[in-house]
Amino acid sequence: MAEVLETPDNSHPKSGVADQKADQRNDHDPAFSGRIEQVIRLAGSVAELARKSGLSERVISKYRSGESDPSRRRLLALAEASGVSVEWLATGKTATGKTATGKPIEPVSENKQESGDFALVPRFDARLSAGAGAFTERTSLLDHIPFTQRFLRRNLGRSAIEGLAIVEAVGDSMEPTISNGDLVMIDRQDTVPGDGLYALVLDDSLLVKRVHKTLDGLEITSDNSALYRPITLPRARIDDVMIVGRVRWLGRAV
Repeated sequence: MAEVLETPDNSHPKSGVADQKADQRNDHDPAFSGRIEQVIRLAGSVAELARKSGLSERVISKYRSGESDPSRRRLLALAEASGVSVEWLATGKTATGKTATGKPIEPVSENKQESGDFALVPRFDARLSAGAGAFTERTSLLDHIPFTQRFLRRNLGRSAIEGLAIVEAVGDSMEPTISNGDLVMIDRQDTVPGDGLYALVLDDSLLVKRVHKTLDGLEITSDNSALYRPITLPRARIDDVMIVGRVRWLGRAV
C-alpha cells in the first residue's frame, strides 16, 4: 500500500523533521478523526490545543480531517494536552473501570468538586434518520466520547452513564434544531413518551422526532414542517411506535 508523507510544517518550533516523516497517511479512520474532534472540544479550540500540545494548528487540522496520522510523540502530546489517556486517543478503548484519563470511574456526587475526569459515553454506528431513512439493525460500538462528570450532573442530572448512547443524525427533517451529521445523545432509560425530542422506531424506520402526548394518542412532528407533515397516532396505534429514548444532548462541528 502506498504511503503519502505529510507535507512538512515548519510553522511551529516543535515540529521536527523526524515527526514529519513519522506522520504518514494510512487508511482514513473516521473514529480516530472523531476522537481528535473531541480532544479539540476538550481543549476549547484548535488554537488552544495547538498551544498546549506544542503542535501547529495546521497539523492538528490534518489529523481531524484524516489527511495524516500523528507519530507516537505527537499522539502523546495531544493526549497530555487534553487530559485523556493515550490508549483512548489511539484506539477508543480504555481499561475496564477506567475513565478516558485512565483513572478509576467514580460516582458523581453533588459535594465532589470537578476533578477533570471524564465519563465515557458510547457512540454507535446506528444512525438516526432525521428524515425518511431506512432502519438499520447494525449497532456496532464505534468509540466513546468523554464528558466531564460535572457536565453530566449539572446538565443532564445524571450520576452515571448507564443507558446513554450517542449516534449520528441523518437527514433534514429536524432542521434547524438537528442537522445532518449532528451527534445525538439518547437516554435509553427514558422511554415513556411525553413532550420532547425522542429517538423512536416507526414503520421500520429509526427516527428522531418531536413527540407530543395528546388525550387521543401521540402527535409526532418534524421541526422542518414545511417539508414534513406531522404524524398522528391514535391511542389504538401507540404500540406501533417504540420509543428508543429521549434526546438529551446535541453536538455538531462548526
